[in-house]
Amino acid sequence: MDFDSLSKTQREIVFSKEPHLLVWAGPGSGKTRVLSFRYARLVRDGVSPESILAITFTNRAAVEMKTRIAALLSLDCPASVRNVGTFHGFCLRLLKKKRSFTLISRPEQTKLLRGLGIKNAEKAVEDISTFKNLSFPDAGIQRPQALGPYEEELRKRNFLDLDDLIIKAAALLSEEPEFHPGFAHVLVDEFQDINPPQSELLGLLVNPTGRGGADLFAIGDPDQSIYSFRGASIKRFLNFRKDYPGASLMGLEANYRSAAVIVRAAASLIGKNPMEGFRRVMKEVRRPEEGETIEAVCLADERREAEFIIKEVERLMGGLTSLTVGRGCGGRRFSDFAVFFRTNRQREAIAGAFRGSSIPYICARNPDEFPEIIEHLKGIKADGAQGNINPCDFIRKEAKALGLDEGLASTLTFLAGSFGPDIGLNPFLSAFIESLILMQPQDTCAVEADRVQVMTLHAAKGLEFPVVFIAGCEDGLIPLKSNEDVEEERRLFYVGITRAKEKLYLLNSGKRCIFGSAREQRKSPFLDELPEGCLRYSAFAKERPKRRPRQKGLFEG
Repeated sequence: MDFDSLSKTQREIVFSKEPHLLVWAGPGSGKTRVLSFRYARLVRDGVSPESILAITFTNRAAVEMKTRIAALLSLDCPASVRNVGTFHGFCLRLLKKKRSFTLISRPEQTKLLRGLGIKNAEKAVEDISTFKNLSFPDAGIQRPQALGPYEEELRKRNFLDLDDLIIKAAALLSEEPEFHPGFAHVLVDEFQDINPPQSELLGLLVNPTGRGGADLFAIGDPDQSIYSFRGASIKRFLNFRKDYPGASLMGLEANYRSAAVIVRAAASLIGKNPMEGFRRVMKEVRRPEEGETIEAVCLADERREAEFIIKEVERLMGGLTSLTVGRGCGGRRFSDFAVFFRTNRQREAIAGAFRGSSIPYICARNPDEFPEIIEHLKGIKADGAQGNINPCDFIRKEAKALGLDEGLASTLTFLAGSFGPDIGLNPFLSAFIESLILMQPQDTCAVEADRVQVMTLHAAKGLEFPVVFIAGCEDGLIPLKSNEDVEEERRLFYVGITRAKEKLYLLNSGKRCIFGSAREQRKSPFLDELPEGCLRYSAFAKERPKRRPRQKGLFEG
């Protein structure tokens, strides 16, 4: 284990013996690296992997963590790393020790509600999910009318939905202590994102009734708390030492990811949000000359905004007159570029421009949009095929049979790589189908494929790219008019900015089509919060229409 590769601060955190430790880890500070090294250090010091639990929020993050830990411990494959996964994945495994049940996906929830005669079943699913995530144990949230019949139908069919997993697991640990796994160490990634049910579950894991407690290591960044709609609150991060008396606080302040100009801009922006009890410091690690001034560009409308992105990608690739997959003349790959936006309504103009170009791209999508994959795999399982398979080879073959695009096939293959190289077909299908149901939008970002990545700002969290475009930096979009929490909107913009490693474009349009009508737009007020000298403004919003050529008159020169 190469502990010498860690910085002094990273090493202190990895080797800290504090029973409860909260680490404030800013963007690009090596958060996943530190957590992986801490897990490996515990094992090196003689702690059994069976007594360590590491929890994160997405399948992608869990696979990355397993891969890093496996390399540090010289294990054959990531599947050999035990008890590393998502909150939902852990709860699924825990509950299956108690009872058998079927986990249903969001589309299946919608279908069930329609069968009960519920109007606008899609909205009802969202209302039920919000209630379960926000009102645990009770926050005075109004109970959805559809919840009663829905819960009764789940009980009759022995179904659980995604949100049930956390609630039922917490109830199991509270009511039946014999099912408590008895971990000695609990490591939690992205601590700022936990919601009330997850907070309750964590408390039961760390401080179980009638037995010795576990050491809690939590790492995250309150400035990247952007999931209030799921019940996450920055207050849980700030109240950590109240919830876990005697806890210590340490910080990872150095940004190893972004050019100095991006770090300075991000620090100035997020400094507008108050943070009582914590001192923000972001240290620039990369040299000031690394990276160019941030480009703030105003275009005439969303069509020209999208065209600008296409032209800049082509320019930075060194021209695409003879397009080949691989590095362009500019030394970049297509996967070096990402385009972010605030709302899904902005997706079509951007995707349309890419469709009309020679540039390969992929849009991160909602996992609920491809239930046909789950149904296809369920069909294979129902056929009763036997034997062992290589998961990656199997998924590649099935993706080809389904005609899936390269990006989605790459995402599914990446997920399959977390399983052992030789596994029984039926056990794999059962586990893989459940993994698909547990997927988050971030899990569908096919960063392994050599394509430009197109996604919402929320989906971009946890990723990084050399070149980032943020489209729609306009008042009403960033910050979003419907979100009254301006501080959370500022944190979301901060997340977007800090995904960029070398070059950042902040784009806004003079006009934008919103709900079918063209509206005049103003630039985002957040742009004015960035320090002078970090931005270079360009405006192409007042382009004159080209004049039609006309034939000269007889007496004209």
